Amino acid sequence: METLADHGVIAFDDTFNPAWPEVTVGVADFLRKSGGAFSAFCMTKYKTYVCRHEFHEFYTELIADSADLAAFDHVETEFLGSKVARLHNPISRRMVYELMIRSGMSAFSERVYR
Repeated sequence: METLADHGVIAFDDTFNPAWPEVTVGVADFLRKSGGAFSAFCMTKYKTYVCRHEFHEFYTELIADSADLAAFDHVETEFLGSKVARLHNPISRRMVYELMIRSGMSAFSERVYR
């Protein structure tokens, strides 16, 4: 926490992963012990992104307005008192992407994915 830039982001990996439940507990403990200094602003399947509280609205709006993230389903949820954007990647899109990569069409795969 002491070395993180004011605008910095902490990305916690394996949160909500059933194989590593203690990670989610650790993230929750970190946020509770920070006394409101940090809050989650985004979650994906197994990642939780946290920033200093004063940058929460900035990052939340950035995610909502990002053209690169438009392909993902955006669901607003709450985590420990903070509004969080949960980004979900539909399995059908992921399957097409993987098939294109494995078929040697990686040059086009990013366009399909987005």
